[in-house]
Amino acid sequence: PNPSHPKGRMFAMFRHPADRAAASYRYVASSDDRPLDFPSSLEEYATSMFIENNLLTRLLVNKPRGGLTNADAVAAQEVLRRKCLVGLYDRIAESLTRHEQYFGLTSRGGEGCATNVLKGERDRFGLPKGYVSSEAYRLIMEQNRHDEVVYEYATQLYEFQGKEIFEER
Repeated sequence: PNPSHPKGRMFAMFRHPADRAAASYRYVASSDDRPLDFPSSLEEYATSMFIENNLLTRLLVNKPRGGLTNADAVAAQEVLRRKCLVGLYDRIAESLTRHEQYFGLTSRGGEGCATNVLKGERDRFGLPKGYVSSEAYRLIMEQNRHDEVVYEYATQLYEFQGKEIFEER
């Protein structure tokens, strides 16, 4: 524990919900253990029973099933604001450095080890070209509209924490 930060916090790494869903699809699709009825395309995945439905929001407000409201997204944002040291997948190296600084940790695995592992995962399960303008993207975002709001808030909170906690200017 770092005495200069007396409040307990969780650390979480956030990724855009559409990117997260596409990477999840590509990971499972490339696995030998995938279900027999797993969709053969990202677009099919986006309308299947396998697609994530606001997973981030559901986890933060402890609402695994049923409908979500805008109030649930606001409650999820409040959990992040009060309890989370935010990391961003798109800024992985900086996020991991913040994590180590905040919690007083030192890296034992060599310089950049975690970053290199995650970069390999990103290269292997990254986004297909033209993805953002695709029908699959639109369908995935329909299933994750609350997560998009929470993710955008997390990116703002990341910037705020950089200035307030880590004195980044």
